Amino acid sequence: MADQIAVGKVLVAGALNADLVLRVDRLPTSGQTVSAHGRSRGSGGKGLNQAVAAAGAGAAVAIIGCVGGDAAGVALLATLSGHGIDCSAVRVDAAVESGMAAVFVDADGANSIIIVAGANGQLRLGDIEDLVIGPDDVLVAQGEIPVEVTEHFLVTGRRAGARTVLNLAPFVPPSPRMLEATTVLVVNDAELLDLAAWCVGDVDGLDGPGVVQAVTGVLAAGPEALVLTLGSAGAVLVTRTGIVAVPGHHVPVTDTTGAGDAFTGVFAAELARGTDLATATVKANDAASLVVQRDGAAQAMPTRGEIDAVGSPA
Repeated sequence: MADQIAVGKVLVAGALNADLVLRVDRLPTSGQTVSAHGRSRGSGGKGLNQAVAAAGAGAAVAIIGCVGGDAAGVALLATLSGHGIDCSAVRVDAAVESGMAAVFVDADGANSIIIVAGANGQLRLGDIEDLVIGPDDVLVAQGEIPVEVTEHFLVTGRRAGARTVLNLAPFVPPSPRMLEATTVLVVNDAELLDLAAWCVGDVDGLDGPGVVQAVTGVLAAGPEALVLTLGSAGAVLVTRTGIVAVPGHHVPVTDTTGAGDAFTGVFAAELARGTDLATATVKANDAASLVVQRDGAAQAMPTRGEIDAVGSPA
């Protein structure tokens, strides 16, 4: 795997945020004030994080996004360039502030995140028009930019013969065309429940018949495959012809903030280099297990060598 030459590139359309990370003993509940015992700033947003993860895994990566004409926007572009990511399709809108996120991380590494869209909400259909997309490319999108832009991005990719990966996080009600234009859908259990409710109505949890109903309903809406991420329990790949369960890695957890983005970015990078879906799921799961042992999101993304060095779960 490490010597395999990349075939296609990864194109990411997504949010770019200036992150403020606050370390707390416990996450606040409604009406509660807690004190932070540490803070840090960095670059984030699901689009940026996933692009950095894909680049770290060895893919050629380009990103489509929008930043404000502020110091945060300058820092976000510098982060992308520093990871070798083509950010020529990132538009600078001087009239708005860059997106931002406040990230609360507790003593167990669990997190709560509040995002302010800022410039991310200014991404437009025209930002997609001049993209050069090849049939070996992989397009990646999430739920942090306008739905109509995500739809246009995915549809444009499929028309070009490329594969598309939709990480529907945070969950937003997708348009039917979004799902029809999705090759692989990546969601966690909460996002799957929300999506299943949108596709087929409420399901009774994800145990037994509930998960079958949820997955069957979602795949009927268009995606060719679905990957359900389960944290320390691993991941499950479901296609129309079978199921592959990937066991989790039991590792010490420092911060779970970037785990899902590492999974999606590395998964896309694997597809772009010609890896099959099952192996891509394994490698993505390996990458996520590394990220949760580190602080932060973008700065925690692993390298190709680190991913390939992860052993099989015991």
